[in-house]
Amino acid sequence: MAASWDGRPRLQCALPLLFDLGDGSDGAVTVAANANFSAIAGVAADANGVYTLQCTTFTINDGVTVTLDQPYCLIRATGAVTLGGGVSGAILGTGNGALGGSGDSSARSGSSGIGPGRGNGGGLTYSPGKGGGGAGARAAGTDGGTPGTTAGKGGTQTNWLTHFLTGDTLDILTGAGGGGGGGDGAAAGSAGGKGGAGLYIVAASIRIRVGFTWTSTGAVGGGPPTAHGGGGGGGAGGPVVCAALTIQIDATTGSVLVSLGGAGGAGGGTGTAGGAGSVGHVVLLWQRWYDVGGAKMDATALAARTDPDAQAYQFRSYRGTGTTPAFVVA
Repeated sequence: MAASWDGRPRLQCALPLLFDLGDGSDGAVTVAANANFSAIAGVAADANGVYTLQCTTFTINDGVTVTLDQPYCLIRATGAVTLGGGVSGAILGTGNGALGGSGDSSARSGSSGIGPGRGNGGGLTYSPGKGGGGAGARAAGTDGGTPGTTAGKGGTQTNWLTHFLTGDTLDILTGAGGGGGGGDGAAAGSAGGKGGAGLYIVAASIRIRVGFTWTSTGAVGGGPPTAHGGGGGGGAGGPVVCAALTIQIDATTGSVLVSLGGAGGAGGGTGTAGGAGSVGHVVLLWQRWYDVGGAKMDATALAARTDPDAQAYQFRSYRGTGTTPAFVVA
């Protein structure tokens, strides 16, 4: 899908509500060796199960991988966030998000996945059930296959903007799980895949150095099951959200921010496959400027991005100044 720049500033008055940099109580944090996010000093879970770090600055050193081992992760920094040292490094949340639904051993639907936009389980119109699992979805997900059955339904669209209007952190941070496959009365359908884990970074500035990647793809649905059960739906990609006064991505081409949906699992025998999960939201919110490779973003630079889910990018200025453009994907 081609990217384009509409050249017009945008006022989004609700979005400054987002811009809470935290209190910096965890100080300056540098991750110098591979680590799970929940094990980083200062990270703690709140009452909603969101694992939060409140720091002054946050740095992931070159070559270091931080694994998002919890579905809901949040970094608030009063200063700069720097990801990578210019050669490599990664944030990885693939398959660690919201749970997929379970398959059913009876001739009926499997259960739904977890999270907003979750996929519903594979349904059926008669015994034995052969319905594939519905895909997890942030955008509209696909359904499982339908020969002789009613497919599990893909999850519905859930707008990331809801978070800024309601203050519900879980809404922006929850990746959606795929639905389970229907059973055939003797053997269970397969479970849906987990969504990708979500990470939301809000900081004074965010810089993603060359070679650093941030990936949170949904897991593949389970399958094939025994007998004729349906395959599990794939999990949706996890939310990848950066919000800052300035955002800089040093690489001018290539995959930097990736949030794909997992594939649906295969059905057993004449059972049908689960639907693929949808791409997750990749959202960049900035106030002053957003740039790629050290130059202010323009239509040419945006079109050069080759991230496989670039169509899911949401480029938004959260406060128009009369000169700040809004970048959109056509």
